[in-house]
Amino acid sequence: MTKTFCIGEAADFIYSCLFILPAVFFYRYSNKKTASIVIGLVIGLVSQLVVSFFLNIFVVFPIYAEAFHTDMEGIKEACRAINPLVTDPLWTIGLFVVLPFNAIKDGIVLAIVIPVTISLRVILNKYNQKQEEKNKNTHKGDSIND
Repeated sequence: MTKTFCIGEAADFIYSCLFILPAVFFYRYSNKKTASIVIGLVIGLVSQLVVSFFLNIFVVFPIYAEAFHTDMEGIKEACRAINPLVTDPLWTIGLFVVLPFNAIKDGIVLAIVIPVTISLRVILNKYNQKQEEKNKNTHKGDSIND
């Protein structure tokens, strides 16, 4: 068991999916240009920020409070020690703790992922072309009379 009773790990998994899946779907159904990678990742970033904001203040933090035998007021005070702008257990935690943390984290991830993904795009496109050629050659000999 982890120190967070797997609450943090489950939340991280959800946030990662919220970041990556919109990017993957956007790229898959777009023109597959470099701009599509960047736009898809930005869409993923925005969706992750919005959903994590609400999920943290309405689900994750209350679960933490229950698991660690405290209340939202205790979580507010812990967050207030980090950022004195936190004044209530919901909205200001989301605005002044959750949102800035995730925005900085996602910005760092984007700074790494965008160049790596663009580099990998060339390799993946070559692989996809080979697969398409292989599939065409496999189906060339097929006919109705066989």
